[in-house]
Amino acid sequence: MKPSVQITPITRRALVSGAIAAVALSAMPATTLAHDESVSRMKFGPEVRYIPQWQDFYVRHPELVAWEKARPRFGPSDWRRMETIVRRQDHPYRPDGSHDVWRLLGPGEAGDCEDMALTLMRDLVADGFELGCIRPLISFPRCDAHMTLRVTAEEGDFVILCQRKLIVRWNELDWDWHSCHSVGSDWPLYDRKVT
Repeated sequence: MKPSVQITPITRRALVSGAIAAVALSAMPATTLAHDESVSRMKFGPEVRYIPQWQDFYVRHPELVAWEKARPRFGPSDWRRMETIVRRQDHPYRPDGSHDVWRLLGPGEAGDCEDMALTLMRDLVADGFELGCIRPLISFPRCDAHMTLRVTAEEGDFVILCQRKLIVRWNELDWDWHSCHSVGSDWPLYDRKVT
């Protein structure tokens, strides 16, 4: 089965230059791609990383720690609803500096990429999306570590670029993937052997 709308390819150069700001989130597939050869899923290996900031965050917010992995089927209305929540975010970017504390933001409050991603995860879950299908993801789009959200669906794996307010297929980004939250305090490392 082919998608009714193709995902717009995104390149690293376009992300860095800001040229993708006008790419519409509505370019999400309107039909499920579960049996299509184009479905692409991220693979993580057995090696895990301990991240102290996550330990501190999930002690303060145990309601945002998923223990079950979910891969639901999203229909067109689900993607539209997710798009609306992503676009509704109104948090200006402000780096934490050398003391990085992961926290949830209030309306209009500024924060760094971790704060924005975790706040968006909270908002998506509050709107009815399964916590197990939305997980924090660490990557290296340029040089520094960056947090986004990974959405796991039957249609494949997607990444929410919180600052750009975009949802794209993970393999459309020319980024170095690092780790993704799994369960508890485990952050399995991305398995580079599968690419």
